[in-house]
Amino acid sequence: MSRQQEKAQATRERLLDSTFECLVERGYEGTTTVAVCDHSGLARGTMLHHYPTKDALVLASLEYILVRRVRHFEEVLMQAGKIDLETAMRTLWQTLKGPTFQAWLELAVASRTHPDLELEFHSVMKRFDERVQSFVDRHLSHLKPAGMDMSMLVGIGFSALNGLALDLLQMSETEADAKFEILLGLALQAAANMTRS
Repeated sequence: MSRQQEKAQATRERLLDSTFECLVERGYEGTTTVAVCDHSGLARGTMLHHYPTKDALVLASLEYILVRRVRHFEEVLMQAGKIDLETAMRTLWQTLKGPTFQAWLELAVASRTHPDLELEFHSVMKRFDERVQSFVDRHLSHLKPAGMDMSMLVGIGFSALNGLALDLLQMSETEADAKFEILLGLALQAAANMTRS
């Protein structure tokens, strides 16, 4: 990579990080191109050179952060030294309680009433699902119960944990964690039953 390419990449990452911070702090409506430029300290012309519209910017930011989340998830699991169902679920729950989920939620809700955003949001999420599936195939395929579709199991896990993460909007983290422990117990019991059958 040339020095100019490295500089352009650094500029894009600065814009994407600033967009993510704005999404978390101000929500989708408050994440204006002016706010992102102010936060990043970059000129509007610089931003428009890389991302011509707000939607292009926020979606690129979401994908950038989601990819980073998959990498972080993988690193944490690798450091744990063992990859079993409990470790995977606990690690995923910790990542879902952070700002990445908040930014994702802002865009998920906004995409419901913005047709162009909806189309691109679904495209970003499809690529995210493919990355997650690739990770599962590489590291978690040994957890697959006989006769079960692993991608469906992963999807159910995300749905359940996303629901618990939504609970954080209306209850304390302690209460949401207590719900997670019940869900984890049920998942471990179901996995044990499948192994015995």
